[in-house]
Amino acid sequence: MVRPFSARKGFAWTTAACSLLSLTAFADGLSIETPWALSLPAVSKNGAVYLIIRNHASETDDLIGGDTPMAQRVELHRHILQDGKVMMHRVEAVGIPGNGSVSFEPGGYHLMLMGLRHSLDAGYRFPLTLRFRRSAELSVQVQVLDALPGPHHDMDGHGNPSGVKQEQSPDHGDHG
Repeated sequence: MVRPFSARKGFAWTTAACSLLSLTAFADGLSIETPWALSLPAVSKNGAVYLIIRNHASETDDLIGGDTPMAQRVELHRHILQDGKVMMHRVEAVGIPGNGSVSFEPGGYHLMLMGLRHSLDAGYRFPLTLRFRRSAELSVQVQVLDALPGPHHDMDGHGNPSGVKQEQSPDHGDHG
């Protein structure tokens, strides 16, 4: 059965699409989707940003760093299973395969905000610029959430893997 288009449904769809597009950036065949950070207490020294990078080009590109006025520096980190424990380690670059994507999510890759200059308060948004080896820089607005996105959240449903014990490597610092 074909249902007639209603102005109310059209408005809701347009609003949802605009909201999603406001959290997406495009340049040189790359797109950044759903950048978010978890709200943390004001005393937290460090935080993390999660997002998805899609490479629509045929060649691999590397994420090599980032900048934000929110923190003294941005580092690329990854969780690694080591001796039965998940440890966080800094990485120099993250390859984004041609015609592929990489998800930065809890339990995997993430962008560490080292030396926070402002608390990560729920509802707050802040700019983040990502640097790539081949492509131009991309700037996005990171949305601070008060809880991890769940399966019914409109931010893509990434969450912490259940039953995974997380520990910090000695050089990782306070994750928040």
